Amino acid sequence: RQWLEQKYRELNEREKKIKQLAEECSMIRLEMEPLEKWLVQMEGQGIVDELKAFLGRPVPEPVNESEALDEETDNSEELIELKGNPLRDEVVNLLGQVYPGMMYYRELLQCLEGMGYQVGGKDPGLNLIAHISTDKRIVRGDKRGMYGLSDDFAQELDSVKVNISVKSDHVIGQNRPAYR
Repeated sequence: RQWLEQKYRELNEREKKIKQLAEECSMIRLEMEPLEKWLVQMEGQGIVDELKAFLGRPVPEPVNESEALDEETDNSEELIELKGNPLRDEVVNLLGQVYPGMMYYRELLQCLEGMGYQVGGKDPGLNLIAHISTDKRIVRGDKRGMYGLSDDFAQELDSVKVNISVKSDHVIGQNRPAYR
């Protein structure tokens, strides 16, 4: 029994070490990615293939099944690219949730990503700002990068909600206060 317990401890320690090494490999891959892109732009894909061949065999991925499953699900979850009116509408919905407050454009990007959307382009932040800066429903805040709903649109939206609520009270026959 002691021998088996010792082997379990050794196995656990080695799995931790493998996990740590896999994380280090991931970080190195993330560091290499922009350099590879730059090298491809400068010298073409052939040089990257040559480097990979020179270094020998490819590095194996982590064998841990739970990590392998996590990586598969991460790759299969592709974000839907938003642009134009659908993008502006989603931003208006997000800003409506925090009204009268405002949101920083990077927070808006994070919320959109959390909802399964992405803003395309080289710089998604600038693209988001370019899309929402022309929308009359959205205003820029006093601080740089802050955006919120315009008061006129918020009042219009609020009056629509009140009218819908009053109509539903009348139809249903309940005496509920109007939603505000």
